[in-house]
Amino acid sequence: MENRYKLVQNISALDGVYPTGIIRRRLGMKRSLTALFCSYFLIGAALADQGVIDKTEPALERGAEATAHGIKRGVEATGRGIKRGAEAAGHGIEVGLSAAARGIRRGAEATGHALQKAAEKVSPSSGA
Repeated sequence: MENRYKLVQNISALDGVYPTGIIRRRLGMKRSLTALFCSYFLIGAALADQGVIDKTEPALERGAEATAHGIKRGVEATGRGIKRGAEAAGHGIEVGLSAAARGIRRGAEATGHALQKAAEKVSPSSGA
């Protein structure tokens, strides 16, 4: 309100220099130009926002596709890892069983040798 009061004072101070209608029209023109520029910039801002929205949608789609592709690759890698783990476990079991068989065979041979030596000590004449 204070600015409007100053505006009225300025108009009344210029009463003698310019006709009041011209001053009021010039002020109205300035307001119209200001409103025009403001609306122009607001339209520009709205269009810029629309451009950002238009660019965001494809980016979201690409992101969703990349996420789905990443999940698919992760599942495939997990499957390969499980398969390799099972193969390694199978191989480990084979190696373990083979080592156990060797151990049993060596144990049996050692037991056989020990029994043979014990038998020789018990009856030395039968061995000669």
